Amino acid sequence: MRLLFFSPHCLVDPGSGAAVATRALADALAARGHRVHALCGARLDLRVRTDLEALLAEAAFAELGRRAVALGPARGHIYEARSREGARYSIVAPAEGGGTGDLLLLAMLARTLKSYRPQVALAYGGNAVAVHGYRFLRANGVPVIFLLHNFAYRDPDFFREVDQVVVPSRWTKDWYAEQVGIEAEVIPYVVSPQRCRCERRRPEYVTLVNPVVAKGLAVAVAVIELAHRERAGLKFLVVEGRGGAELLAAAGLSPEAARHVAWMPNVSDPRLYLSRTKLLWMPSLWNESFGLAAAEAMVSGIPAVVSDRGALPEVVGDGGVVVRVPQQLSEDRVEPVEETHARKWLELFLRLDRDEQVYRQLSGRAAHRAAQWSPEKIVPRWEALLADSVGVC
Repeated sequence: MRLLFFSPHCLVDPGSGAAVATRALADALAARGHRVHALCGARLDLRVRTDLEALLAEAAFAELGRRAVALGPARGHIYEARSREGARYSIVAPAEGGGTGDLLLLAMLARTLKSYRPQVALAYGGNAVAVHGYRFLRANGVPVIFLLHNFAYRDPDFFREVDQVVVPSRWTKDWYAEQVGIEAEVIPYVVSPQRCRCERRRPEYVTLVNPVVAKGLAVAVAVIELAHRERAGLKFLVVEGRGGAELLAAAGLSPEAARHVAWMPNVSDPRLYLSRTKLLWMPSLWNESFGLAAAEAMVSGIPAVVSDRGALPEVVGDGGVVVRVPQQLSEDRVEPVEETHARKWLELFLRLDRDEQVYRQLSGRAAHRAAQWSPEKIVPRWEALLADSVGVC
């Protein structure tokens, strides 16, 4: 089948869970013999200005090249890449002074549609250029399957622009049915062992990925401070994403407590931090539609310790531990949480750190549960849905 992945967001963005999950699906489908062409913009979720070429160089493509393109006033470059699985990627980046890149992206969509003739498009993004692209695809007989990664789509009229909606968890499906009145198909993310399984590990850290307010910054600061005051002996690793070290300091983390925290910039290869991780920590205060960081850790038998927000309990199951977060802790909470709540997390970390038998049991369950997200389990579900979708438009 000829498949087109389309988004104004960069599909090669390690700071975006949506991009990571979408690229994993594209590569998994290509590995099964489908023709896959991913056309995307250059928008990134990373917190700092990032050199796109350096990011692409880290992405472990089998082939990578660049060519200049000019279409009227829109100027820029097209980065052409091919993954080891055989998926083709075209990343459209505007030149300096060449506009936002939206016109260039849509022009490339028109060209791709004519030359590649996709049978189905899989897409995400909700801005004007994305919607224009969906309308153009459908007007040309290409059904659009919308990959719904978060809870930002509150207007039911938006979903008239696509043919089908796929979400990664039952919790997300139920939320959209109740809150927005739309029905979605549930297919969990592909979590590829080739991307995240660590053959060798030296576990020592409680690891937190993407320290932003909605991801539980208020919890993280309180727990790290409490661990410092009580000389708990725990070591924390924070992997930057949309947030970095300055956010923890701004949220009240003292210089003394910060000495217990190691830092790592956002990386394309999660094994760089997972190989040093003993527990993956997701104290999210917003509703997670899946919890990809937890799932990737579980592939290597790393237990996930998570909040009860959104789909996290559904995803982690018996491969980790769920901590109930009081309802009054909203996703925009900035000030550190009360010590009584922080102590629940700390005591749990200490137990899992010191009780080797309990840790081994939890580690085995984590790896067993993660097997359900392997390409071998997930891709056939996509193939069945894609076969049905061909007759939609």
